[in-house]
Amino acid sequence: MPMLYLHTSFDVGALATSQIMLDCADAVARVLGKPDKYVMVLLESNVDLWCGAGEEPAAWAELVSIGELTPDETENARKALADVLKSKLSLCSLHLHIHCQSVKSGSSSDNVSCLHAIHQ
Repeated sequence: MPMLYLHTSFDVGALATSQIMLDCADAVARVLGKPDKYVMVLLESNVDLWCGAGEEPAAWAELVSIGELTPDETENARKALADVLKSKLSLCSLHLHIHCQSVKSGSSSDNVSCLHAIHQ
């Protein structure tokens, strides 16, 4: 189950939040070959986030995936998310950072069943 954490200094607003989350979830699902319903997105907008000199909008995104992300999946996910975020948040590449990481299945707790394991 991929999880995207997105923090931005841009004031997204209530109406745009849902569309940005949906567009990001669609991009991740498409690249990773997962159904949209398995992709989780957390969006925090209007946060104090500063990138270099100036007050232009900035964003930090972290994509965490249960199971190994291949180098191609990582690169394609970064590109797809960058396209969505640059267009929706009016970001330049210098103020957008996307980090991808893989987490081993079952590494969180022995007593918790994850959707990844249930739906295999």
